[in-house]
Amino acid sequence: SIEKLEKDASTKGYVDMYGRVTCFKPRKRRYEKLAELLKVSTPLGECHRPIMLGDCQYRYACLSCDHHRVTKTDKTKLSSDFQQLKLDLQQAQNKKEQRRVTEINRLLELLSTRLQGLNELEKIELGEQINEKA
Repeated sequence: SIEKLEKDASTKGYVDMYGRVTCFKPRKRRYEKLAELLKVSTPLGECHRPIMLGDCQYRYACLSCDHHRVTKTDKTKLSSDFQQLKLDLQQAQNKKEQRRVTEINRLLELLSTRLQGLNELEKIELGEQINEKA
């Protein structure tokens, strides 16, 4: 509900792969500092994998990972990638590359969900600022 999101907005600053405004908290409090040290910044946000397995091989692999989170600072990069993928989609459609079209559509959906979640996060934070001034 909106009330719950607004209440938790001060502790939440991430958007997950489903577009939900979230925070990242390890299951055990003693791992919080370790999790902060182990998070990996990626070109499209942060990876919060519980186990570090090395670098991801694919640029957009993180978008389909449950451990990937984005923040407001990632919004411009996500938006530019979204626009670039739309151009790539047009090229793939013109060349009739159906497999590539399918993959680009999947990536566009994942990016769109995150961008919608970031817009929701901005609305929540804007509402908090207005409430603080009142």
